[in-house]
Amino acid sequence: TVWRPPSLDAIRKMMTGVGTGKGLDIKGKSAKRGRLSGYVPFLQISEERHKSMIRTLPRDGKICVFYKSREQRAEAREELEAVLAEMTGQVARARAVLSTDDYDDEEGERAMRKMMWDLDDPAVVDCDENAASGCHGLEMPERLFWKGYVIRKDISRPPGSEYETGRPSEPQFQDMNFQAIRYGYKDKKAGGGGGGGGG
Repeated sequence: TVWRPPSLDAIRKMMTGVGTGKGLDIKGKSAKRGRLSGYVPFLQISEERHKSMIRTLPRDGKICVFYKSREQRAEAREELEAVLAEMTGQVARARAVLSTDDYDDEEGERAMRKMMWDLDDPAVVDCDENAASGCHGLEMPERLFWKGYVIRKDISRPPGSEYETGRPSEPQFQDMNFQAIRYGYKDKKAGGGGGGGGG
């Protein structure tokens, strides 16, 4: 067993069974204060300018986000499907522009930026393998997750706020968190399990 020096809050959560240890594959930094103290927040950035500084998300990337009730999941699905419809419409228009030679450099650049939201599989589906424990999941494309829950949201964590972490905003650690869930997700799919972890 390999132990890394955790915070006292993290030790307490592990000893009481509220939390579990951080595996060596998890490179994101744990929160030092606030509601998430002792945990590794999936979102490792908190500055607006860092939203565009992570690596390009893969077209086929998937993530499963869990909600506390079916009602919350239904509300989330409605919001996400509206974002998804907008994304697919933008990609279709961008593809139409790029399929011709009748566009200038600015139009071409704008269309190429929109193509960053292209998806191999735009489906949003239920993840119910943990429903008995009150975790109601939605499997969705990583790009949809990022657009709906990060690009369009206020991700700031002001000092003294509930979700302050005591950590700087680090795009590279966000990349590492995405890489970690992809690894786990592919393992579960290969073994016939359900959706991957995330959120």
